[in-house]
Amino acid sequence: MARRPGGVTFVAILTWIGGFFDVLAGALVLLFGTDPDLAEAAGGGAALTTVAIVSIIIGVVAIAVAAGLLSGRRLARIVVAIVEVLSIAGSVWVIVATPTAIAEYFSIAFGVLILVLLFSPKANAYFRS
Repeated sequence: MARRPGGVTFVAILTWIGGFFDVLAGALVLLFGTDPDLAEAAGGGAALTTVAIVSIIIGVVAIAVAAGLLSGRRLARIVVAIVEVLSIAGSVWVIVATPTAIAEYFSIAFGVLILVLLFSPKANAYFRS
């Protein structure tokens, strides 16, 4: 197997961190989501609970995908690529709808960087081996 490129390791670490925060956020909402104002803002208590559970599930999947990237699993790279393309598309949509959403430009740049790192010549060799 080819040596894992630093860019792939970087993306895996970012993916793991993101997954960790998804799990943490979901758990915190489940633990402290009894605030009536928070529940109302989320569309009701059931919606808030659903969002928390989905966040935890997404976080666990992200952590598994990060492990797959570190192991050279092609499926993990495909999953991250699909998520990043969807993220970029969503950011473009937000920019069109709200041109002042400056943070979305950073989100697009971050997504492009991840795709470049995952599909660099060294990363391609790593995932092929």
